[in-house]
Amino acid sequence: MTAPTPVETPAAAHRAMADHLPAPLRAAVREEPVPLTAADGRLTGRLPGTPGTGPATGTGSATGPATAPGRPLVLAGPGRDLAERALRLTATVAGTALPPLLLAPYTEADALRPLPLGAAWPPGAPFELAAAWLDGDGTAHPLPAAEAADLLRVRSLTGTTARLLYVLGAPKAEIRRTARQIAASRTLAAAHSGALDELGAELGAPRFAERLTVRPDGAAVEPARESDEEYRARLAVLRPWAVPSPQGLAGLLNGAAGEGGALARFAVPAPFGVEDSANGLAMAFRVVAPGGEADRLAVLDRIRAVHLVLPGPDGDAVHADRPQSADRRARDAQLRAALRAGWSFADRAAVRPALARGLAAALVRLAACRRALGLAAPGGVLRVQDPAGGSRYELGVGADLTPLTAAELTALAARVRKPGPNPDPAVAPEIRALIAELRPPADPADDPDGRWLLTPCGLATVHRLAEDRLFVSHLPLHGMAVDLDADLLRARYAARQDERTHAVLGDGLAAALRAWAPDGAGTVVLADRAAAVQRLRTEAQQLGAADPAVAAFRAAGLPAVANPLPAVEQLSALPAELYTVITLPGQLGTDLLAGRAEAVAKLRRLVGLLRDQWLVSALPVVLAPAGGVRALALVLGAAPLPQVGTNLNRRRAVGFRWQTVPLRGSLTLSATTGPGTAVRTADGGVGVVVALGYARRRRTDPYEFSVDLPGGTLDHRQYEALMNLLDRVHPAGIAVDTSPIRRARVVLGPGPDPTPLSPEQSRLYRDYRPGRGRLADRVFKPITAGLQVGVRATVRVDTYLKPRQGEKP
Repeated sequence: MTAPTPVETPAAAHRAMADHLPAPLRAAVREEPVPLTAADGRLTGRLPGTPGTGPATGTGSATGPATAPGRPLVLAGPGRDLAERALRLTATVAGTALPPLLLAPYTEADALRPLPLGAAWPPGAPFELAAAWLDGDGTAHPLPAAEAADLLRVRSLTGTTARLLYVLGAPKAEIRRTARQIAASRTLAAAHSGALDELGAELGAPRFAERLTVRPDGAAVEPARESDEEYRARLAVLRPWAVPSPQGLAGLLNGAAGEGGALARFAVPAPFGVEDSANGLAMAFRVVAPGGEADRLAVLDRIRAVHLVLPGPDGDAVHADRPQSADRRARDAQLRAALRAGWSFADRAAVRPALARGLAAALVRLAACRRALGLAAPGGVLRVQDPAGGSRYELGVGADLTPLTAAELTALAARVRKPGPNPDPAVAPEIRALIAELRPPADPADDPDGRWLLTPCGLATVHRLAEDRLFVSHLPLHGMAVDLDADLLRARYAARQDERTHAVLGDGLAAALRAWAPDGAGTVVLADRAAAVQRLRTEAQQLGAADPAVAAFRAAGLPAVANPLPAVEQLSALPAELYTVITLPGQLGTDLLAGRAEAVAKLRRLVGLLRDQWLVSALPVVLAPAGGVRALALVLGAAPLPQVGTNLNRRRAVGFRWQTVPLRGSLTLSATTGPGTAVRTADGGVGVVVALGYARRRRTDPYEFSVDLPGGTLDHRQYEALMNLLDRVHPAGIAVDTSPIRRARVVLGPGPDPTPLSPEQSRLYRDYRPGRGRLADRVFKPITAGLQVGVRATVRVDTYLKPRQGEKP
């Protein structure tokens, strides 16, 4: 006889055995549910009625009335699997609280156990059932009646055979519960005590035996065994798969515990931000012919005749003489016609205009977008290829345009946001697709040059030269230019509308002052460097140790230089574009020099803004003019300044590299790095000198990513976990910049404000796996057991996780 397939969960072993009994015995097994009701915050039910009566509800095929002598066995338990917490059930019958029923952790669903009702209880009497979760230390957490009703199941089992089957099957449920508990002990979420230590041993991360406390004034270590929860959170940092990608790192930093989030157990108050948009390099080209100017002009004439697009009528003969395929000739003709239709050539571009094909294609695309967005008037081109125009223009890769006005940008942005219902069929599909991807800013003032339109059209460079002139290129030229004086070359990376200031300094200072408003209203930038330095020489005041300005500077994060005159005298040795001088508003300067807290807070905010813009150094100078009121000046640098070095950012913000492309003969450079070099030839060489410029304006360098917590702060334990995670997951050869975290995201107490970490404080955290590698004993110098202090020196690319000795955080 084939037994029916059981439909109940395996935990109800007595039911499975009842299904295999012969029919007469199977009919004697009676089981029925006891309904539970949650009302008024109480969970109630009613005990089974008179023994031996009631409908048969056994699992076999018996139907109809049946009787079973003896008192019913009332079973209670969970309707779903329990996890690491135990469940306590307490029944109250006829006003008497019965002994509690304890359901051990990892009890399976439907593994019911008898309620201890005692020998006498009134059949059909109501009862009340209370449930509570139990922590490992015995702490009880009562369940609301509605939750308990959803979780619990109560059934009555009647008959001697049924009781016997239950007794025989009960050990199976306990065996399965024990097996589940053993399996769970191999998981991080459920392991405890020794099982957790075993997991840590697999990772080489033993449990800490001491507690590290880092305060602004020092660190303390005291013996204390690491708790299970602290240890579990720490092991969670080491266990997940580490995916060396931006998405993988973001998942480890911000993911939930069940989704691989390594820091989920540390309750970080806000999501981390991962920045890996690298600072691009700018370039500049200069044709050089140390043997004579005639050779240089001959090269430029050859380039014009062979490679450039000439849109004017004077270009007809030039294009006709070129040895080209018919397809290329037709495309050049189409490009020339589109340039004439979309642009008007004026000013220095009016005579024999010529430009590179890539730049011409980008301008044609821009003109088509302008027309499609309702701007019918042609744009203005003011300058293109110019043999006397210097590095930006002589090869035809750059052009000056008439900028779009604020009103025009606003109208174009409105058309992008709300296009017409029917697209113009005359607009090419490429242009329609391009317009669909445009993302204009909400406020036109955030992008006064219209980069949101020009850059997608193919113009990699959009650089404002003046209020009425915009330099563009399809190459990343940005503000780079190379000046030539005899055989001496000098590179400059100009700021927006300021050819005499480096981009990091000029653009960064402008952005910082905009963000500092209105506190900085009245700040003056001294554009004349020579006059500014002379004023510093004549008005700079030496400071005594008791001067309130000394304490004010230090509180704001600036160095307090007692005698700034030696530093002022050395400024002339720096390239003028790498430093500038500003004077703070009169009343603010007066309040600062008096040491008033509100003024100090404002200056501290300015210093933070300058640091965020990657200015490298700042030197405060107190000005005391004869017979006047003291004022405060700041010397700001995109390179280290005398006496103060790199007090804002320790990272290099500017740099230049040189190389040559000989066209005839040979060329040699006196230097391949730095802002200047000399070019020489021994055989009448002619060629192109290429300058690569670097300006640190975004967050990261190439082969580097940065981590920040823009919406919150970390305590030291969270900071320790973050640093260990970053140490573990960063890809080989990729640096990690944690300076945003170390500067303004870690709270050491006693108040809620972040503490800028010194280099020593930055390194005061425990390594989660201190025994890694054969170099560990020599690399780390423990000051006590479990506390590792020092610079990591493993065999791999150095990172910025732990700053080197003597460096600013």
